[in-house]
Amino acid sequence: PPALEPTPAIEPEPFAAGGAATATATAVAVRPLAEVEREEILSALAHFDGNRTRTAEALDIGLRTLGMKLKKWKAQGLCPDDA
Repeated sequence: PPALEPTPAIEPEPFAAGGAATATATAVAVRPLAEVEREEILSALAHFDGNRTRTAEALDIGLRTLGMKLKKWKAQGLCPDDA
């Protein structure tokens, strides 16, 4: 069989901080997960006219979990008292 000729090595490209994803990520504001969670829960609560049971069911979380989150956010001034 013919001898194999050596092929040039494939060199990795230098990794830039942020990489290619940076261009896409900078176009979208990245927010803390806790903030997104709070906004979604409060939005669902408003959608269900303050009905905590229906809100918890729709979000697939426990009613007690929902109540504890709301209590915490109220104490921190992060949601209205009537939530």
